[in-house]
Amino acid sequence: MDVTEPTSDLHLGFSGEASAVELAHLGAARCRLEQGAEGWARLGVQGRLPRGWSVRLTGGLARRGVSLVAGHARRHAGDAWRIELELDLGHADASSIDFLGLARGGDPGVPGPAPRILDFELFAQGETLHLEVHAWDGVGLLAAVLERVWGAGLRPDELLLETEGECAFHSLVLRDEHRAPPTALHARRLDRALRRLVRE
Repeated sequence: MDVTEPTSDLHLGFSGEASAVELAHLGAARCRLEQGAEGWARLGVQGRLPRGWSVRLTGGLARRGVSLVAGHARRHAGDAWRIELELDLGHADASSIDFLGLARGGDPGVPGPAPRILDFELFAQGETLHLEVHAWDGVGLLAAVLERVWGAGLRPDELLLETEGECAFHSLVLRDEHRAPPTALHARRLDRALRRLVRE
């Protein structure tokens, strides 16, 4: 199944790399969904996405009961992204989900309860702030973390998610909303927001 805006012949798969220049000049993002057995699927998205796509996409999937099992997303030049996610669709019908539509907005559903995280670590590295989160795996976990990242005035440049059994690990590389190095104030705001998730 392809959900696509055909503005480029760039191949979308799960191997090979497109150059940052190619990504930066895509007029729109394109995505591909490869479905497997027992509700598993792999989603690939490549190209330009509006700021805030990560919160909107993860929140929209959580509201549909879709669990993010593993994946990686990285920003290239401008607002061009390369995203690969492994999904547990649960009872969701993948053919009815407009993944790019979710990333762009227009899905004002009611979010579910925020999952509880076990612990987290924030540390500066170069011109970025790194966040590592350990938690019990649950639908909406990444969405809850990203909402707090954005609420602290930060934006992800890269994110990695992994699950093993009932545990989940998320790693995010963050900058401020202007893509500048985060300040100590950003770190304090995010730390305070995440500590509330640990207590819940």
